[in-house]
Amino acid sequence: MIFDPLIRNPHVQTLLGSALRALQRPLRGRFSPINTPDGDELPAFWSGRPGPLLLVVVHGVGGNHEAREGVSLGRHWVWSNLGSVLLISLRGAYRTPLHPLLYHAGCSDELDAIYSWAHNQVVGNQRIVLVGYSLGANIVVKWLAETRHCLSRLAGAVSVSNPWDLRACCEHLEQSWMGRCYRTVMVRTLKQRGSGLARKYPNLLCADQIARSRTFRDYDSTVTAPLHGFADVEDYYRRCSSAQFLAGAQAELICLDALDDPFVPRDSLPHRAPPGVTFVRPPHGGHLGFVGQRGQLWMEHFICWQAGNWI
Repeated sequence: MIFDPLIRNPHVQTLLGSALRALQRPLRGRFSPINTPDGDELPAFWSGRPGPLLLVVVHGVGGNHEAREGVSLGRHWVWSNLGSVLLISLRGAYRTPLHPLLYHAGCSDELDAIYSWAHNQVVGNQRIVLVGYSLGANIVVKWLAETRHCLSRLAGAVSVSNPWDLRACCEHLEQSWMGRCYRTVMVRTLKQRGSGLARKYPNLLCADQIARSRTFRDYDSTVTAPLHGFADVEDYYRRCSSAQFLAGAQAELICLDALDDPFVPRDSLPHRAPPGVTFVRPPHGGHLGFVGQRGQLWMEHFICWQAGNWI
C-alpha cells in the first residue's frame, strides 16, 4: 500500500495530520477503567463492536485515551467493520495516579494489565491488534519482547513513528528551531502531569525543579529517572530505547516510520528486521502525519488494511 503524500514538507505533514484528526468526532462507547496489580486504575475508553478483531491503542507523549490519533483510528476501524476498540491512558496521562508513578518510555509492564483486560473481552475467534503511536510505539515494541503472556490471541502489532533511540531523538529535537518548538509543547504537558504528582508527593518530587525543566533531558533527569529507579537519565535512555528489543518481538510487527520524521533522526532507525518484523518507511509523512492525496488520512487506512490481512 503506497503512500502518496499530499504535501512533502515534514512539518506540514506533522501539523496538518494533527489538525485533520482533531476534527474527528468522538467514538460511541463507554469509559471503562482498567485495574492495575498495585491497586491503581488506567482510564480507558471501550467501544464494543462485532467483528473479527479487537484494537488496542497506546498513545504518545502528550496523549491519553482521548488522543486524536487513537480516536481517528478507532473511527476508521469501526467504519471498516473490523471489530471493537480499546483506547487507553497510561499511568498519569489522564489524572493523577494513586501511586507515585508516571508513564514513560519503559513502562511496558502496564501493557500486561491492558492486554489481560482486552483478552477477557474477546469473543469466539476474535483476535487482538496492538497499535502504538510515538512513545507508545516504543512501549509496545519493548512489551512484545518482555511479556510472559501467551500471545496466541494477538494477531499482530503496529509501531508508528517510534523514537527508537531515546537519547538520539532528544538531541535531534534540540538541533533546530522547529524541533525546539515541538519539544516545548510536549514538555509543557509532561510538566503539568509531573507537577500534579509533586503536589501529592512533595517528598519524592520537587515542583520547582519540574517547573524549571526546559528539555526532555531536564524533565527525565528530574522526574522520570529518579521516580522509577533508574540510576540517571542516561541509564533510562539506554535501558528503555526500543531498538534493542526489536529482535525479541514475539508477534508479527509492522514498523511504520517516515524517513523525514522531524522527531526521529534517520540514522537512529533500526537496520535489521528479524523474522516477523516488517519495516515500512515512506520517504515522506512527518511525525504521525501521513496525509495523502485529497486529505486522506493514509495512516489509518494503512493500519486497517494491514489488520485486514491478519484476519
